[in-house]
Amino acid sequence: MTFIHNTILNIYAKCGALDDARKLSDKMPSKDMVTWTALISGYSQNDRAEDALVLFPQMLHFGLQPNQFTFSSLLKASGARPNDKHGRQVHAFCLKYGYDSNVYVGSSLVDMYARFNLINEARIVFDGLVSKNEVSWNALIAGHARKGEGEHALSMFQEMQRADFKPTHFTYSSMFSICVSTGSLEQGKWIHAHVIKSGGKLVSFVGNTLLYIYAKSGSIEDAKKEFDRLVKQELVSFNSMITGYAMI
Repeated sequence: MTFIHNTILNIYAKCGALDDARKLSDKMPSKDMVTWTALISGYSQNDRAEDALVLFPQMLHFGLQPNQFTFSSLLKASGARPNDKHGRQVHAFCLKYGYDSNVYVGSSLVDMYARFNLINEARIVFDGLVSKNEVSWNALIAGHARKGEGEHALSMFQEMQRADFKPTHFTYSSMFSICVSTGSLEQGKWIHAHVIKSGGKLVSFVGNTLLYIYAKSGSIEDAKKEFDRLVKQELVSFNSMITGYAMI
């Protein structure tokens, strides 16, 4: 019966019907790790960080051991809090249960610390990972980008490729955001050339960011080419082009 209840609860949580999920949970005669993790994940994915974090000590009270999915969801919720207090507490439990070097949990730790601009802590966790994935690389690159550390982000970008990881649109988004903040047209062109060479496609947000870089830098012909390549022109696309033409 617990398995059936968990299946229904998981459906509720994934659909965002969290009040229904919680009501079902409260009525269940017994709960296991799947029950608690589904609730924590549901709250975390639907921007209810406080509700997700409150469940954690309740779960521990019943003697249940968190798994990698529990910790990843808790760290996502911790990253949405106003400070790193909860994140550090969850990190301590990751160490206690031996999940700090797990690639999924570790990537969530890197992302959490990077969101708080605690790049040194993020790098320590990153370097301690037995194996890395695109999430851990992108989290660290994004952290450097948010701090305006363009050289460090570029270095990580190159290191990521040497490690045989292909950049994703999240990677390119971080790199282009640096070009916007520094006004570096040449670096923007270099990254754009890399996207084309790798055969990658620019998602809407990244395409509009590149368009903005060209338009702001006065390279209106390149801006118009990117504008025409967009699958869908949005308000921000038109605004960038109008701004570019006004600067001529």
